Amino acid sequence: MGSLSIPETSLAAIQDKETKAISVAKRPTPVPVGTQVLVKLHYSGVCATDLHLARGSVPYLQPKVSVGGHEGTGVIAGLGPDVDAAEWHVGDRVAVRWVHIVCGKCEVCTTGYENLCASRKLAGKDVEGTFAEYATADSAYMVRLPAGVSDTDAAPILCAGVTVYKALKIANLRAGSWVAVAGAGGGLGHLAIQYARAMGLKVVALDARKRDLCLSLGAELYIDVLETDDCVAQVIKATDGGAHGALICASSGQAYADAVKFLRRTGTLVCIGLPPKPTPLPLNPADFVARGIKVMGTSTGDRQDTAEALAFVAKGQVKPQLTEKRLEDIEEILKEIENGTMQALHPLPGVSLAYQVPDAIDALVLHGFTWNIRDLYPAFLSGLQVAANGLEKPEWKQYPAESTTQMNPAGRQVAVFYGNFDLEIAPVDFYLGDLDTLGLFISLAYHLVTPNLYKGPVMLANGDQDATFCGRSCGSAPYALYDRFPNATDYDIKIYPQAGHGIHLHNYVQQLMDDTLAFLKRNVF
Repeated sequence: MGSLSIPETSLAAIQDKETKAISVAKRPTPVPVGTQVLVKLHYSGVCATDLHLARGSVPYLQPKVSVGGHEGTGVIAGLGPDVDAAEWHVGDRVAVRWVHIVCGKCEVCTTGYENLCASRKLAGKDVEGTFAEYATADSAYMVRLPAGVSDTDAAPILCAGVTVYKALKIANLRAGSWVAVAGAGGGLGHLAIQYARAMGLKVVALDARKRDLCLSLGAELYIDVLETDDCVAQVIKATDGGAHGALICASSGQAYADAVKFLRRTGTLVCIGLPPKPTPLPLNPADFVARGIKVMGTSTGDRQDTAEALAFVAKGQVKPQLTEKRLEDIEEILKEIENGTMQALHPLPGVSLAYQVPDAIDALVLHGFTWNIRDLYPAFLSGLQVAANGLEKPEWKQYPAESTTQMNPAGRQVAVFYGNFDLEIAPVDFYLGDLDTLGLFISLAYHLVTPNLYKGPVMLANGDQDATFCGRSCGSAPYALYDRFPNATDYDIKIYPQAGHGIHLHNYVQQLMDDTLAFLKRNVF
């Protein structure tokens, strides 16, 4: 692949060293040196470690840099002078991991535990991290993303995924064994369930109010720790004598105390989650001597572990549950993690940050009409020479402005988004499956722009709430999004009675085009 254009400056979420405030701003784009490569990031995962680094709350996790993040996915944009050009190429899909570089010579490095190297340099702690449009990674410790694994799904595997995979790996449990996962419905735990199942283990999921999620991911049994008086007894009974292994993905001291009690003889406890304060394990030497209990700990994994963890995703055996957010939302995300409200606000555990956002658009048009406008509307937009710029995802198509009609000589950028079932026809598609159009509207508003930051004209159009062409409500009141754009310079809300998916039956397609043109002429042309 040829070279990618690299801007002199690019966006990053930068933390002020004095106030600790995080703001998105331009900075000089990093320049790769030595064996480093420059990665154009598409996504970055966010986890509790990012919170610890941002707040400086853990003594051994004090950041030396101002840009956090350590779960980045994207493509190589540039090569340092010492990179093996036969192995790495511009355009290769790669991952930027927690471990940036290690010594490669010590005992842990040479025995499969390079992530524990005393001389390691960590992304987001010792070197600038992945909450940015561009980041550097050392080619010697980088991981290639396999075909069949999206950038989105790969991001949480680079930390949470490889951590629980490594935990199961070192627990060395036989297929058919019982493993208890504490915090099973969280970012770590929901992946642990899937990896355990893929490795032939039977899972007892422990959490609060996460029954449906845990069982849907493959757990044989679910125990709600808030609804039982004796979690230990329930695990022992359910597993016919106790679990063979336990992964503590929760940050609860009680989870550790319970695990020691419900493990069967020769059972293995793997420590992952960190309680907010130093918490001594309630261990009696008799547990080790008389019952043969083993206690281990792990954090992330090495390059081989990461490649193996990604392979499960490529095979379809592991699927991260995640929510996409904007780079500008990073402080909000950290506060949600800090306050323990992430699950209340977002029904799926885990977060991926999307960086490809519409850039410098002059107007925004949103509507929920679907396939029945495909014959006329795309040609209409092409005639206007209107293109939506920004998102580089397979779901989004950029419609080329090839028409000779000189409606837009100044090249004004107008993002026009609508729901369409035909991904090859829509100028820009957004299809989320079986969502009503109000859900589509809200998703568009949150995924395309940060609504409260967008300062430009907005047109919202849809059928009214009585539209039932497809057998269910397929209309929605577009004014439901009015307060999503408090800084809009102009609002143009159009409601077409009974239109919905049957807009073509009500002769509203031409009306929609006329209204769109009038809106654009008034605001941008």
